[in-house]
Amino acid sequence: MQTLKPFCYRKPLSVLYVLLLTASYSIAQNNTTAYKSLKDDTTAYIQIENQVEQRYKSDVASLKSENKKYVSEIYKERLSKVKSMTAHRELVTNPEVQEYLNALTSHIVNSNAQLVNLAPRFYFSRSAVPNAYSMGDGTIVFNLGLFTKLNSEAQVAFVLCHELAHLYLNHSNKSIANYVDKMYSKEMQQQLKRLNATVYQRNTQLDNLARQFSFSSSRHSRDHETEADSLGVVFLQNTRFNTKATIEVLGILDTVDVDNFNTNTFLQQTFTWNDYPFQPRWTAKEEGLLGGHASLETDKKLEDSLKTHPDCQIRIKAVSPAITASTGAEKLDYVVSKEKFTSYQKLFAYEIAEHYANSNNLSASLYFCLQLLQKDSTDAYVIATIGKILASFYIAQKQHRLGYCASQPAPHFSSSYNNLLQFIQNLYIEDMAGINYFFLKQYEQKLVSNEDYIFALTLSKQQNNKAQEHTYWKEYYNKSFTPKKYNLN
Repeated sequence: MQTLKPFCYRKPLSVLYVLLLTASYSIAQNNTTAYKSLKDDTTAYIQIENQVEQRYKSDVASLKSENKKYVSEIYKERLSKVKSMTAHRELVTNPEVQEYLNALTSHIVNSNAQLVNLAPRFYFSRSAVPNAYSMGDGTIVFNLGLFTKLNSEAQVAFVLCHELAHLYLNHSNKSIANYVDKMYSKEMQQQLKRLNATVYQRNTQLDNLARQFSFSSSRHSRDHETEADSLGVVFLQNTRFNTKATIEVLGILDTVDVDNFNTNTFLQQTFTWNDYPFQPRWTAKEEGLLGGHASLETDKKLEDSLKTHPDCQIRIKAVSPAITASTGAEKLDYVVSKEKFTSYQKLFAYEIAEHYANSNNLSASLYFCLQLLQKDSTDAYVIATIGKILASFYIAQKQHRLGYCASQPAPHFSSSYNNLLQFIQNLYIEDMAGINYFFLKQYEQKLVSNEDYIFALTLSKQQNNKAQEHTYWKEYYNKSFTPKKYNLN
């Protein structure tokens, strides 16, 4: 199941809290961290909205079916989705990154004459969900969460070819039309009316009807996936990219939902000190009607249907003959720039963490920061960000608003993410303060030139009622940084 939902934005918080967030997640301007956040072209967001608005009007005007009203409503939802992505700065509009993406896509489009007139628009999304998708209006979105899972430009190219195939075959719009035709058919409306008049087991029957409709739609969608794989391979064969990347990508997608991060073990290793040992209750799960995490008996068919990318093994078998027949020594894993691919892979992992922080989804940001910390325990950006998140949790808990920045455990989240959410929910406000205090204290001699770290450290002293230490670090901050990103007066 998906670790996180896309478009998972939290509600706004108090003025003090917002000030903490808006200042805290821009990167420190010193050499204690290698990460520098991407600077987006804000004017590009206006251009994107104008383009999708024009396409929406054109698509609606061309509708001729008797269900035009309902189809146009879904088209409008599609438009709203793009506008939400621009409003929340989910789409990456950094000129250098967009130039790199354009170089990849231009090579594919220019190598396939039938794609030129489609006029597709490609964007990276800061979503952590390992996916890419064609919206049906010419917009193709590639999530950073998928890019970080891939191992070469050729693999990225196959994903792009697959989505271009969806666009070329008009799969998205066909799926919308199919959905509307079924939902508003006489047969479906009669079933809904009959169920609405039912007194007993109405919800059960509605659930069964919904599941039946869902599996029917899934079969339709899987046919589209097979078609997109086949045509995507054809598009890829016409490029200089290694066609074997197709099999590699499908293999990655088959296990992409498996989360190997052992949250509880890493929490126990990271948040324990001689003077403040880890408490077992921090990761305990309550059992009972209202406690613990919801679980289901394993149903392989249902389990596969709920995967982000189902049927990958079947898809591999289907495309393998074409791949074997098309291999050649002239095919490359990198066509644009191996150096840029490697650089962006590392950068995008940070962009995901920062995006969720800027979206007030601090539990998600913490989750990805902990994984970055596991890779490098000396990473100044990650250390400072974790400190600021914990300080933010303290403020939110004090205001009884923790739910505005941290999700509750839920069945649709991965077990490792649920373990972190349970950890957050189990903490008392003094636990949040104590953990942050000792976590940041261990870096006092190493990160004295990092403004974000010193800011978080100073807050941790205040939240733990360490008056003398708080005064010392506040004065140190005010003397050491000009201009200042934070007001600690």
